[in-house]
Amino acid sequence: MKQLSRYCSILGCFLVSFTANSQSAYEKFQEQSDLNIKSELGMELLHYYVRFNLDSLKIAAIDLLLDASEHEHEFARAVGTRMLGSYLCKTGNQKQGFEYLTVAKDYFEKKEDYVIVSEIYNAMGHAHLRDGAYTKAKEAYNQSLRMGEQSNDATAAFNAKLGLGRAYINTGDTTTGMTIWHQYKLASVENEKYEAAADVYALMAQIEGDRKNNELSQEYYGRSIEYSKKSNSKSHIAHSYANEGIRKFMQEDFDSSLYYFEKSLAMRIELKAIRPILEGYFNMGSYYAGRDSLQRAIEYFEIGRKMAEKHKMWSDLKDFLLDLIAIYEARDNTVLKAVHDRRLKEVEAIIEQKNNAVEELPDGIDLDFTGKKKDDTVNVNDRGGINWMLFVVIVLALLVVLFLFLERRRFS
Repeated sequence: MKQLSRYCSILGCFLVSFTANSQSAYEKFQEQSDLNIKSELGMELLHYYVRFNLDSLKIAAIDLLLDASEHEHEFARAVGTRMLGSYLCKTGNQKQGFEYLTVAKDYFEKKEDYVIVSEIYNAMGHAHLRDGAYTKAKEAYNQSLRMGEQSNDATAAFNAKLGLGRAYINTGDTTTGMTIWHQYKLASVENEKYEAAADVYALMAQIEGDRKNNELSQEYYGRSIEYSKKSNSKSHIAHSYANEGIRKFMQEDFDSSLYYFEKSLAMRIELKAIRPILEGYFNMGSYYAGRDSLQRAIEYFEIGRKMAEKHKMWSDLKDFLLDLIAIYEARDNTVLKAVHDRRLKEVEAIIEQKNNAVEELPDGIDLDFTGKKKDDTVNVNDRGGINWMLFVVIVLALLVVLFLFLERRRFS
């Protein structure tokens, strides 16, 4: 069931508690007039959008950066550059993404906010990992752990071990990677981070499945499901259903497997998060491919392909095309294979172009406040706020003088 395991939806980093109603959250962010509060909301949106909606992440980042530039607000600027840097790294523009993440990292390092610095190094590690730069990934993850140890946050002290373990496994050192994951697992359970525990158990299940240790793999999937249910995350429960579908497939309980895959997909559609929905269609297509029901597999892969194309999720689109090409080749359908081969080349060209592109920022965004006055308490609705405050102070002073004058006349 290697193909199905490949599409098992596993989160690459520790999940924060955040509502799936991202539209409502974005409206609060957009309407917020206090830039400090808006920046805090931006960090919450970052954790959600980086997983589920990259286009919205870019829009929110630019929104915040425009306000930051207008009011020379360093905190908003740091959060905005972090958001934009995360977007760029996730969409393949690593070089420019690292530049923005570095701007944010330097700000939070000066503020000695080691939790956020740790998170940024962790994001850099993920970007290096996706790029295949495993040595740089290890360095970033280790730096994240060092920053986390300096913080007062127990999660930051072990969070990067999930990616660090993957970096070792990807370089062939599975023993070290699994050892690091076991450390991560123990720390997650000890700190009652059940979503994190569910993630790492699912990853370990994948590795043991690839090693043909099916009994241990099924045990780990079971643990992943157990911890998913302990969390309050609907997305994790949906993931747990997908993992249960994989486990049932491995046990050749195909009816139960299909039931859990369908249940997982239905929940993901209800959550309205595009990438998990795509993963659900992957699982359904892979299930039917594994059962040699190729026409049904094509139907699910085609639904996913069209959705990925609509939302310009190029890497996901590439995966759907590869599976469709493999099926059409198996069925000797040279016409449709050729059609999808051409589209695959177009998508690969788009991905390559995005990897080398430079993101052009809108006019009005200034990322350099050097030598300028910095105000971290500005309200985005203030216009001439300093003059207004000065006027209020003068009026109050005059009232005090008038009061003292009248009191003096009264007793004279």
